[in-house]
Amino acid sequence: MLRARGLTMVEGSARWVDPPSLGPRRALVLAAEPGGLSDLWVLTARADARGRVVEVLDLSNLTRSPDAAESRLTVGERWAAFTTEVDARVVAFTLLDLSGAPEARSASDRGARVRGALTRLQQTGRADGYGVFRFDLTPPAPEAALRFDGGVLEARLATQSVRVEAASRRVLAGGTRVRALPRLAGQTGWVTWLVDTVRAVPWIGGAPIAWAEHLAFGLQHQVARARVQIGGDHSQAEVTEDLADVLHAGPPRSVEGPVVGWPPAPIAPVLRPALAHEGEWNAAADDDPFVNRNPGAPPAFVQSFIRTDRERPDTRVYVTLWDPRQVELHVVPGSTEPMGATGETGSGSVPRDGRSLVRLAAGFNGGFQALHGEWGVFAEGTLFLPPKPWGATIITLDDGRTGFGSWPNGGAIPPGVAEFRQNLTSLVEDGVFNPYRRTFWGGNVPGAPPGESHTARTGVCMTREDFVGYFWGNGLTERSLADAMTAARCQYGVHLDMNGANTGFEFFRVTPTDSTPPLPRRLQEDHEAEGRVASAQGFTYRARRMVRGMHEMGFPRYLRRDPRDFFYLMLRPVLPGAPLATAVSPPQAGEGAWHVAGLGDAPFPWPMARTRVRPDPTQPERWVNLVKVDPRRVTLAPADATGHVVARWVGVVPAGESQPRVAWNEQRGVGRWSVGTEGAGVAGVPLTPGSVATRGACVDRDGFLVFAVADRAAPDLLSRALDLVDCASPRVALPTAAALALDGARDAAGATVDPGAHPAFALVLRDAPGAVRMFPEVTPVPMRVWYEAQHRRVRYHMGENGSAEINLVGRQVTMPAWGGHRPSTPTPPATPSP
Repeated sequence: MLRARGLTMVEGSARWVDPPSLGPRRALVLAAEPGGLSDLWVLTARADARGRVVEVLDLSNLTRSPDAAESRLTVGERWAAFTTEVDARVVAFTLLDLSGAPEARSASDRGARVRGALTRLQQTGRADGYGVFRFDLTPPAPEAALRFDGGVLEARLATQSVRVEAASRRVLAGGTRVRALPRLAGQTGWVTWLVDTVRAVPWIGGAPIAWAEHLAFGLQHQVARARVQIGGDHSQAEVTEDLADVLHAGPPRSVEGPVVGWPPAPIAPVLRPALAHEGEWNAAADDDPFVNRNPGAPPAFVQSFIRTDRERPDTRVYVTLWDPRQVELHVVPGSTEPMGATGETGSGSVPRDGRSLVRLAAGFNGGFQALHGEWGVFAEGTLFLPPKPWGATIITLDDGRTGFGSWPNGGAIPPGVAEFRQNLTSLVEDGVFNPYRRTFWGGNVPGAPPGESHTARTGVCMTREDFVGYFWGNGLTERSLADAMTAARCQYGVHLDMNGANTGFEFFRVTPTDSTPPLPRRLQEDHEAEGRVASAQGFTYRARRMVRGMHEMGFPRYLRRDPRDFFYLMLRPVLPGAPLATAVSPPQAGEGAWHVAGLGDAPFPWPMARTRVRPDPTQPERWVNLVKVDPRRVTLAPADATGHVVARWVGVVPAGESQPRVAWNEQRGVGRWSVGTEGAGVAGVPLTPGSVATRGACVDRDGFLVFAVADRAAPDLLSRALDLVDCASPRVALPTAAALALDGARDAAGATVDPGAHPAFALVLRDAPGAVRMFPEVTPVPMRVWYEAQHRRVRYHMGENGSAEINLVGRQVTMPAWGGHRPSTPTPPATPSP
């Protein structure tokens, strides 16, 4: 009966999961479609008294992994398990909960329950679905055997065993060999769910949806034009309402140090006469409870708007621009989309650890779904979809920088690339609209000319000043979106997702619940939200839409688990930083507060900051001066170095072989401070309990060098001071004469410099790069070249040492190793957010 449906069953793989019955029973089976590899299927069938299938009532593919083979199916009382192979190597095993998906029992929102049940019914033939909990093997194994021992799943590998408690999914043994990747459904609104559900119906597919959208967009466009012609253009009032949160905020407070070039020059209006505030950059108030910011630093985000469509002057493109020296971008693969070609899915969630949550600043939509192009996605240590040649790519580097560029035609992922997301070809490149002459930007149907689909569109770009901006607007064409990017001085722009229910940008501010200040006014629930962070006990969020008139789309969407991929933004630590908790009460004025005044004229991001603390409550008269040094803004150089010298390290000696030191290391242009026995640096001795020293150093958890100077020697005084800055490294004591000299007499810590001390090193100012242009050697090519390469299906193969190879345009391209470098994976919520 399976052969009649085009499937070839793996001999002996069928397993009944329901007890014998004359009624419908479920079975699991491994079977392959023509020319494909085996997947895991679930069927509902009627059987005769001898257990032979007489009628198949329903058949669903549970894995859908075209470049991997499922095998070794075994079934327990409530559980099933199977392995996943790529090129005869086991890359993962999966635990299947036959009683249903966990979200089927935990979703609290009635609409979400209904949508989830119907989706599970469509995908699995069962409203409760199945719980899917995948465990990646690192590295892959040549062989594996699965068996259930009561409620424990054991995976026997060649050299060791992995044991997983089925009910809790807790790894009892062999935890170093596996990484848990539960497939947890996310939530979307009714519109997005309905479109995806109808598109997935085999006899409907995507074509009718495309025609329906085309007709709807055209009707909306005509209605909007008629409304303006009859009732007039109310853009000014609408803008005032949409951006009320920043237009009414007033100018930001001044900061201590010099700031150059931020915010950039206003956007020059395209249409005349310009509306009030058009093209101006506005920031949220310093004390805005919904927008995160670095203490003592300039605002990380500014907003504006621009009109570019002469046919539709009532449409506006809203822009949020951020300074990537303060903000890092990350990719989140959705909990169901995209699914990797070997079966992986993502977390669909921002990280839930405390250090990440308090730095969380925003989230916004990703690009097109995989079914609309299979654009490259690499995140959470997993290559879900390989990069397409000439694909417009947004990149996160492992040092936190953001990159933009068109992917080369072949070659390995460059060193330092931690994440990327592609979508289409570049919308804007070096001031040129659509340099690849693409004719499809979403929403088009066969025969329809480009530029006719007026709908909500989004994009992200890198400006000529190396800032990054997100663009959103209703009633836009690809051209009006691109013209807004050009007006904003974008050097490289990427078109992201489109249509109202799929687009949006949300600001976040997350704080520990016990220290969250009360909101000074009533919550405006049409565009603001607050509540407890799901699966992060002790944290409260506040969220606000970038533009008040944005579509709701399950707001706040990006704090929940999302079935589709998206981006999130986190603040990067910059100086001066948050005040230190003081040890002596009451603190004196300014105690523990970092400041940059008096530390030179280097522009933001400032290279150094300082403060004073009294670290020992039993000796309140004893002070320690602290200086932080940012590795992104200085390099350790010889004492006679030229250039912009921030300070000179005097009274120290270079470290000898195996000697403890404060070291400077640089790789691929990225500098890092460390305390250890390797690298060029300043000699010291370990700062141990009871040490009596007046000079010491460590590296804090943000990577800043911390230099401490005590006013006099006392046991553990330096150690107590360094405890306050949360050092992540060992501590070293430095010579009594050690100082960071600003000039002939002053020290960065406020001490007097010994005039006889000779400098040993110089701290030389280095550029603080913003966004980075990647692959500058890649230039636009004709459509006949890129189109064929981008529309060939990419296939995975296992290479040497477990590396993943892809076959693209007839040659092998080596990608990052499976189980190799993996950025920290967000912990997904245990249950769906309400």
